[in-house]
Amino acid sequence: MTAKLRRTIIAARFMPIDAGQPTDTEIRAVQEAWAAASTNLA
Repeated sequence: MTAKLRRTIIAARFMPIDAGQPTDTEIRAVQEAWAAASTNLA
């Protein structure tokens, strides 16, 4: 799941500067990636 978080962060770097507000789906994807990464570290 750390790879998913990494892909999300890299993809965000290539999005247009004026991307507007994130959608609920995008927010959930980031939150799930962070949660999965934190459980893999424990």
